[in-house]
Amino acid sequence: LDTLLVSVAFPRPITFLMREEVVGWKGVGPIVKRANVLILWRDQMTKQLRLCMDRLQSGEHMVIFPEGELTQTGELNTFN
Repeated sequence: LDTLLVSVAFPRPITFLMREEVVGWKGVGPIVKRANVLILWRDQMTKQLRLCMDRLQSGEHMVIFPEGELTQTGELNTFN
């Protein structure tokens, strides 16, 4: 629910940066495909990170959740 809560609370449009596995998550994947999300595809990482830098330099707001994975307990994982 982090993504939804941040989207509602932030007064401007934002882009969420997510790894490619999220697209395949049951229940989450279809929502991600319709949201303002930039997927980091492993085979295009350099291109994707350059796109992130371009968007940030143009003034776009971007959110990255550093734990990178959901947990059953809600605790933070080590940074990936």
